Amino acid sequence: MISANFLLVQYVGPYSINQLGGDLITVSWLYVNLSVSVAVGHLVLTRNLASIVSPQTALPWSLGALACALLGVTYSSSIIELHLTVAIAMLCCAVAYTNVFAYLSNQVGADQQGEIMGLGVATQCLAEWIPPLAVGIFAISYPHLPILAGALACILALTTLWFEKNLSTSAFKNEIQSKLNF
Repeated sequence: MISANFLLVQYVGPYSINQLGGDLITVSWLYVNLSVSVAVGHLVLTRNLASIVSPQTALPWSLGALACALLGVTYSSSIIELHLTVAIAMLCCAVAYTNVFAYLSNQVGADQQGEIMGLGVATQCLAEWIPPLAVGIFAISYPHLPILAGALACILALTTLWFEKNLSTSAFKNEIQSKLNF
């Protein structure tokens, strides 16, 4: 999910220039939209959803919606459509981001919160630079690739979450706790 977010943020500007004829002003407004959307997502949407649904419910829905929004970005045929799909994607990113950390936090006891959150942030750091490095070299020839890779990352995260939930939630929880007790 973090990879999807960073692939979108890093490549939506060049994508708008290459695919839709955007210019520097267009890209600047696109990043304003992106920033405002993620802020609204964190300040309004995530807070309101938290009072209605659990992280276990919100996370898979936000991952699925984010994958769809990223696919929508690649099908945008105008700057207006791109702005709309980017706004939706960033709202989904805000919900997914908050809920992935809440989900991790709920997997361990209070005495292990710092460790699990530290592992989550370390994983986030890897997710911020490995995928862009891996797909960035192909972005010039295939401008859709980074954003499609982000959608694929969301689908893989959703699939992993589904397997974890349906195979054995307690086994997963015990595995995390045993690794933290090294």
